[in-house]
Amino acid sequence: MASPTMFGAELLTPAPATAPPPCPLGPNPGLGPPVLSATGVKISNITNSTDPQAINSRIFVGNLNTFTVTKDVVESVFKRYGKIIGISMHKGYAFVQYTNEQDARNAVAGEDQRVYAGQQIGKLAAYSGHR
Repeated sequence: MASPTMFGAELLTPAPATAPPPCPLGPNPGLGPPVLSATGVKISNITNSTDPQAINSRIFVGNLNTFTVTKDVVESVFKRYGKIIGISMHKGYAFVQYTNEQDARNAVAGEDQRVYAGQQIGKLAAYSGHR
């Protein structure tokens, strides 16, 4: 088992790898080729699908210290809210793609304004598909 990692005020312990339930939309619908994460689960690097269901199940994580907080850390924080099928990391922010809208909304409610790596993440936003 992987050792616990300290980020901000939280101690994050990776959960043991288990086989995730199959995505009801098929393997990574429209999100590009999957890659294995540190937990052994296939997570895509692409979160820019224009599919309306994908847009509604995507969240934006702003003010993220991406020099310290890696994709694996983002996964370990946000996977508690549901199955993640994509994470795209960018300088200072990330997008997390869930399989459904409710998981995305739960993540926003649970993680908004939390502190990771000594830095408060920005206001989380779940996309509604309305522009």
